[in-house]
Amino acid sequence: MTISATVRRTALALATAGLVTAGLAGGVLAQATQPDSANAVMFRGDAARTGAVEAENPAGPVALAWQLQAPGPIRSTPVIADGVLYMGSDADGNLFAVDAASGQVLWSSGAPGEIASSPAVADGVVFFGRDNGVIEAVSAEDGTTVWTVETDGPVRSSPAVVDGVVYITSEDGLIYALSAEDGSEIWTYGEQVFSSRGGANNWLVSSPAVDDGVVYLATDDEVLTALSADEGEEIWSVELPSGITASPAVVNGVIYIATEFGGLHALDADNGSIDWTFEAAAELASPAVADGVVYAGGRDGVLYAVDAESGEAIWQFESNGRIVASPLVAGDVMSAVDRETGTELWYTTASNDFFASPAVADGLAYAASGDGNLYAIGHDDSPLSESPNDEADSDDGA
Repeated sequence: MTISATVRRTALALATAGLVTAGLAGGVLAQATQPDSANAVMFRGDAARTGAVEAENPAGPVALAWQLQAPGPIRSTPVIADGVLYMGSDADGNLFAVDAASGQVLWSSGAPGEIASSPAVADGVVFFGRDNGVIEAVSAEDGTTVWTVETDGPVRSSPAVVDGVVYITSEDGLIYALSAEDGSEIWTYGEQVFSSRGGANNWLVSSPAVDDGVVYLATDDEVLTALSADEGEEIWSVELPSGITASPAVVNGVIYIATEFGGLHALDADNGSIDWTFEAAAELASPAVADGVVYAGGRDGVLYAVDAESGEAIWQFESNGRIVASPLVAGDVMSAVDRETGTELWYTTASNDFFASPAVADGLAYAASGDGNLYAIGHDDSPLSESPNDEADSDDGA
């Protein structure tokens, strides 16, 4: 496993072939402010899952700042809050808290159940799901358990935290609205379709989006539903052309969502009617939306910039492999691709696929790989160093 320390070509998006951009077209996540819960940090940057954050992104050429070896593959997208990076591990069920500047493990909290869910951080608590069906809340300070809730299916979606409520889906077919304070159930919605943990039913793997008092829920059986955030009552439901594992992004009263084979869709948030469809951008990855432009990856390995109002293509960028992670907009650089022109700025490589989306903060981009490494990538004058931890599998990570 190697990562190029001073690459000068630009990279594109998380490609299945193991090529990734450090600013990464895979759903970079960073500390961001979200209107309804200003102190919450979560997957796609905010509860509306816009994929746009205010963060300094490496402009290239780039260098490896530090590298951390985890016990096994990493599917969980890192999030960064108050200078600490949080991510889950597939191998041992550990949630890691890592100093974002140095790569030093601050603590690790282990339990049965692999972690594909990306954490959310709010009010000093980290929320996430496990493959064994458990939704868990731990202290951001030391990883001690605050509360747990058991479901009847793997929990691989990422929680949204808004106004003291945690919204998260399980592959048991339900979305859960839980009290962030104690995990008590406020409401659930859905049809229980799964009762034994560890199976292959993917009915609810998309992460819900929350905006203006409405929860938007996408299901793998081709349905997008709008629910009241307060009571979980259905407002509307619409069938789309293909299964959905990507998360919806909600911006200015419009929902942007990619289906696996049916394209990228823009829908009216009031009633679910489809405004336009861009057929080429069909994938598992969630779109990013910023300044009137939607950025989405396709199964053809192309990153598309699409006009948010008309659905017309602005530019496209061809990567070296299928894009499986969600693009993120950070400053003027979109995953090492120039936002205005779609030209490549730089790229970097690793020895395995990047299924998790990276994070960006304070001039560093963080990419977690299936090779079990977390890479921190910065400008070419960043100090190169060995991994700050030879192993990251102890209980306290020290």
